[in-house]
Amino acid sequence: MKIYTTSEVSRKTGLNKKTLRGWEKEFELKISRGDNGNRNYTEYDIELMQNIKKHKQKGMGRTFIMEYINNTDFAKYNEECAATLTQANPLESIEDIQQNMAENFKNIMGAAIGDIVIEREQKLKEDLGNEISEKLDDISMNLRDEISNKVRKQVRVENQKLMLYLANNRKENKKGFFSKVFG
Repeated sequence: MKIYTTSEVSRKTGLNKKTLRGWEKEFELKISRGDNGNRNYTEYDIELMQNIKKHKQKGMGRTFIMEYINNTDFAKYNEECAATLTQANPLESIEDIQQNMAENFKNIMGAAIGDIVIEREQKLKEDLGNEISEKLDDISMNLRDEISNKVRKQVRVENQKLMLYLANNRKENKKGFFSKVFG
């Protein structure tokens, strides 16, 4: 069995090394390691990476890809198909068997698509929440600035009134005693 390095796998799949390491973590892949600690990829690992890439390009979510990797539902589907074939009544038509198999496949795909829809809905909610939060921050900042400007204007007006009052008061104080009394 031929062993490939990360660089070789990167060239074969068109994925960069960072993506390969990220997918290993994200999809909990069991890539074997050599005595030196370097990753040792097999043909199966390369094919798996190419399939993950294909599913990602088609917009499949993490849940669907994990199911694909773990083959839980697909193995179950294959078992159900095999059970259908072994339990089939010889008098049953091939069309009935195909219909049962198609129904099983439809159920599995429906569940996988449902997971993708839920995952995307959660992402949309998160994005919308972030966008609303940013808009509220902007509005809050604008209101703070507007209130601050109005307060500054009001303080200026009050300062001008005070200055006029003080100027008038000083004029009154400069008048002599008799002009203050007799006016």
